[in-house]
Amino acid sequence: RIERSVLTQLYRSYPSTRKLAKRLGVSHTAIANKLREYGLSQKKGEE
Repeated sequence: RIERSVLTQLYRSYPSTRKLAKRLGVSHTAIANKLREYGLSQKKGEE
């Protein structure tokens, strides 16, 4: 729950998985996988 909440909040400020990953100190692949797992990833061009 906490992980999803944190990702949801930070993803608004860091919509790039690379920027978000750098902020959290993890790989962008890990972020992309978590966003996909929680259904938070956006398709390109969709806001």
